[in-house]
Parts: sequence; C-alpha cells; structure tokens
Amino acid sequence: MRVLLRPSWVALFIVSGVLFALFINLGLWQRGRLEERRADNARVAERMESTEMTVESADALVSETLDVPAMEYARVTASGRFDSSRILMIRNETYRGQAGFHVVAPLVMEDQVLLVNIGWVPLETDRDQAISLVQSGEIQISGLLRPTKPKPSFGAEEPDGLLTTINRVDIDRLQVQFEESLVPFWVQLEEPDDQSALPIPLSRPALDEGSNFSYMIQWFSFALIVAVGVVALARRDVLEGTGLVKD
Repeated sequence: MRVLLRPSWVALFIVSGVLFALFINLGLWQRGRLEERRADNARVAERMESTEMTVESADALVSETLDVPAMEYARVTASGRFDSSRILMIRNETYRGQAGFHVVAPLVMEDQVLLVNIGWVPLETDRDQAISLVQSGEIQISGLLRPTKPKPSFGAEEPDGLLTTINRVDIDRLQVQFEESLVPFWVQLEEPDDQSALPIPLSRPALDEGSNFSYMIQWFSFALIVAVGVVALARRDVLEGTGLVKD
C-alpha cells in the first residue's frame, strides 16, 4: 500500500477527487434544472388546459398582480375587429426551417387594442399581401396570453418613429404609435385556425424535458469513470508492488 503514498499518486488522488466532485455537482445541477423544467411544464400545461377567460378578466388580474409572466400561456378570448391598416410584421421568424415573418394584427375592442400574433408568412410576403390575409369584420378570437418582450441588454434596438416591421412585441415601445390604450400583453392566436391557409398559427410550446436528463447522466457517468479508473490503477499498482501481478 506504500506505493499509493508516492507523490505521483497523491497528486492523482487530489486531481481525481476534484474532478469527481466537479462532475457530481454538475450532475446535481442538471438534475435541479430538470426538476425546474418539469415543474414549469406542469404549470404551463395546467394554464393551457384551464378554462378560458376573457381578455378583460385577464387584464384585471394583471392589474392586481403586475405579474404577466405568471399568466403566460393562459387561454383567453376576445371580441372586436382587426385593423389591418396597422399590422406589424416581426422579422427573422422561421417555420420548418423557412424564413419569414410573424404578422401581428391589432384587435380593436371597445376602449382598448389587443395585439394578436395571427401567424407566420413566408419571407416573400409583402405588406399589402399580409394585409389581405387579415380577417375583416367583427370576430371572436381565442389564443394564448403572452407577455411583452422588452429590448434585451444585447439586441437590435427599434428605431424612432412609426414602426411597421419590428424585432419583438414590445408593448411599451409600440404604445407611442397607438392612440388607444394597448392591453399589457399580446395573444398568440389559436382560433379561428385554418392550417391550409396563410398565415400559419404559431405552435404551442413544446413541453419536453430538453437535454437536462441526458446531461445529468453524462456528468454522473464521467464521475463514475473517474472513480473506477483511479481504483483500477491503484489496484494494479498495489498488486505489482506485492508481486501478485506477473509479466
């Protein structure tokens, strides 16, 4: 056993111990993220399957809690008419690998305007074509509540003036070009839904577990490899030192 007290073995034990602890902690971190994701998925699924509420009711709840993200993906309904002359087009959006835009149509209600993402159109769609795709007349819509998207710390900034093409639905920024008060969230349209026609409605969020589980297994496997490897090497050297291993 004295062979394991040599400086080279002491150094190996220290390095392998550090790596073992690092890999175990990374595995535990990924397990924590997996549990968080599962909890988030459960909350989102519950909201999407809950009873629909009117936009007015959702707006009242937001006014009380000031926490729009906590209501994300709740199902809401609204009635009004789309103002196609004031549509907005979100650039850099893809559908099945194809570049295009998301079309956001203002739904004019009694005393407010609700921004509704009615779906995706191909990149070659110009503004006039997008306008022609917006349903006219009084309509009742159903969709998922989504929070505003303010400019991130690093990202394209919207220019001053009237916007027709945007990077994100930043309600505070867009309020300046609407006389009416904007509802403090936007809606991802689900109904009416015609999958055979443009625009193509956005998909519901994928409630999968992502890569956290595989990463967790990976880090725990690395820790096991380190432990087994060190034990195997130590056993070999101990056996060689006692003459139990022959060439």
